[in-house]
Amino acid sequence: MERSDYSNLQDEARKIVSENEEVVVEARDGVAAVTIILYFSPSLFPSPIVLADGPLYDYTAYTQNSDHKEISITVASASLQPFTKEQWSFQQQYKINTERKRAVMIHVSDKQGERLQGAAVRVEQVSKDFPFGSAINNNIIGNLPYQSHFSVPNLPLMRAILDKFATLELPIWLTEVDILDKFDHDQQATYLEEVLREGYSHPSVNGIMLWSALSGKGKCFRMCLADANFNNLPAGDTVDKLLKEWQTGVIKSQTDEHGTFSFYGYLGEYKITASFEGKTTSSTFSVSRSDETRHFSVQI
Repeated sequence: MERSDYSNLQDEARKIVSENEEVVVEARDGVAAVTIILYFSPSLFPSPIVLADGPLYDYTAYTQNSDHKEISITVASASLQPFTKEQWSFQQQYKINTERKRAVMIHVSDKQGERLQGAAVRVEQVSKDFPFGSAINNNIIGNLPYQSHFSVPNLPLMRAILDKFATLELPIWLTEVDILDKFDHDQQATYLEEVLREGYSHPSVNGIMLWSALSGKGKCFRMCLADANFNNLPAGDTVDKLLKEWQTGVIKSQTDEHGTFSFYGYLGEYKITASFEGKTTSSTFSVSRSDETRHFSVQI
C-alpha cells in the first residue's frame, strides 16, 4: 500500500475501532501514551499492515503503572502508519546485524601472557552458521499440500506468518523457495531477493533451501540459477551476491596497544593466524548467537 493510500483510510480506521476490529490504535492512561499495533482484517484489506516486530492476532493488552497496579486505558484516536521500502529494508538489516552477527575481540599475547601490540592478525570465516542451498526431495515433490511458489512477494504477510510459526518455538526452514515462471528472469531475481532478505532477517528461520532444478531435458521447472550450460541467470547472480554479502570473508589488521583486535562478524566458524617478530600461530574458533562480545585469546 502506498503512502498516499493511508490518508483515505483514517475515517475507516476510526469506524473499525468502534466496531472492535483489528486496527492500529493509540491508547492513553492520562500520563503516558501507549501504542497498540494490530492488523486489519483480511476481509477489509487484501493484506495485513505490519508496523511492529511481529503479528498480534487476537491481541489483548494488559497494562500497569509504575506501582504495578492495573490502570484503565481509553482509546483517544486511531491512525494508519505508512512505511516505505527503505524503512522496511532498514529494519531487515537491523535484524541481520543483531541476530546473524556478533562482536568479536581477539586478544594476542606471548607465552608469558604479555599483551602484544602490533601483532599481525588474519581472520577468515571458513563456514557459516546459516545453511543456504538448493535441493530436491521426492517426499517434498509428492506432498502437494506443502508446496507453494512465490508470485509477487507480500513481505508483511510473510513476516506475519513467520512470526506466528515462531510462537511454537520450533526450528523454521524455508524450503522449495522459488518465484513463478510467469515472470521474466530479471523480475524473478528481484522478487527472489526480496523473499530471501525477509527470510534471512527473521531470527527464527534456521535455513533456506531453493527450488531451482533443471529438468532432464535441461529446461527450468520454474526458476533456475543457471542455464543448461551452467551460465548464471539473474537469479543466480542474486544468490551469489547475497552469499557474498552474508559472510565475513577475510579480515587483516594489527593489534592495538592493549594487544587486541575487534571486528563484527557473521555467525560461523573462523580460522585465525597471528604473527609477531617472526613467530606465527594459527587456531580456530566459533562465533555463535549471543548478545555478548565473543572473546578469543591467542598466544604466540
